[in-house]
Amino acid sequence: MAFPKLEKSDDTPYTNQYLDECAELNEALEDGASLAVEGSKCSFVEHTGNLWEAKEEVKVHVVGSDFVMGVGVARDYAELAGRPDVEPNEAGVGEVATQDSDAIGGTIWHLVTKEKSHYKIYKKSEPFVINVKKSLKKLAEELKKEELEEVAMSFLCSSSDKMNRVWILKQLYDELKDVNIKVHFYVGAVRCSLQFQGTLLQLPHLFKAQVQGLIQF
Repeated sequence: MAFPKLEKSDDTPYTNQYLDECAELNEALEDGASLAVEGSKCSFVEHTGNLWEAKEEVKVHVVGSDFVMGVGVARDYAELAGRPDVEPNEAGVGEVATQDSDAIGGTIWHLVTKEKSHYKIYKKSEPFVINVKKSLKKLAEELKKEELEEVAMSFLCSSSDKMNRVWILKQLYDELKDVNIKVHFYVGAVRCSLQFQGTLLQLPHLFKAQVQGLIQF
């Protein structure tokens, strides 16, 4: 299924910046550049497997404020552990609703990145980009506050939400580069490459990773 292409506009400065940054990332990666920052304390790890079977205590995924949880990782959670005890719109964009789950094992962080679960970047790009940036910043603040050394998460906002996965990773990396934390990304049954504007990119390419049964950068 083809989705509408985002276009720049005088009325959408955040969308324009998003598109420019995606283009810059694409060019850098095609040139073989690394996105790693020398001296960074954080590390990213990609695993083959189900997020909800991860061994890490805290597991993060994204939801809409309405908590419909009808697709993707959120739907998988609802099917495995039942719906969280959160009323629709109780948690606003940028907030994290936490929940302990015996069914999954650990604490679930439901990161609210949009008002409605059906919102996609190509429908209303400007508020979508603003809200995602706000939410990722808030997530980083919460991770710092809790002083977590490890956390598990899905590839946030880049599957059903249709945002650029590399851009999302770069936003989170920039927020966490001074934090001593290992972020574990779980990608389902098959470890995936990144589809970045028509170019397939393995995750090690992004941060000069080493492959040792899993992918680290």
